[in-house]
Amino acid sequence: MRIPRKLCCLAAGWSLCLSLTALGIVGCHRIADGEKGYSPTPLTYGQAMAAARITQNEYPGSILLQAQGTSMLPKYGNNTIFVVKPIAWDALQPGMDVAYHRPTGEDVVHQLLANGGDFWIIKGINNNEPDVFHVTRDNLLGQVWTAFSYDLPNKPDDQ
Repeated sequence: MRIPRKLCCLAAGWSLCLSLTALGIVGCHRIADGEKGYSPTPLTYGQAMAAARITQNEYPGSILLQAQGTSMLPKYGNNTIFVVKPIAWDALQPGMDVAYHRPTGEDVVHQLLANGGDFWIIKGINNNEPDVFHVTRDNLLGQVWTAFSYDLPNKPDDQ
């Protein structure tokens, strides 16, 4: 299943939406936690990256990650840039989308399933089984705060 390749503002504030509108990304609006809002304007890779960088500047300590794979379809696909912001360990809850660093060197965005005390069980929503690796205080990168999807072609170095 393909995800809509539109601007996705998850919990974006008004000042951020005004900044994105200035980039020509229209239709952004404040939405409640857990709700998705899509702009009627498809984004290019450049627009998505610019919007992600503006958003990143709003949240000190946040990082940008590029989606690869199908484990989070239909919610997120390959053409998604995530803004991941730090979150306190005690604030984590089942169902949150978080990023973590695997011992294999990959940074992964998956959904929290269950708290094991000093670790979390996590799974891609499109996967049949939970991840082999767990999220710990040491490998947690943060919570997915905003995701920007863009139309093909992929980022310039993928052409």
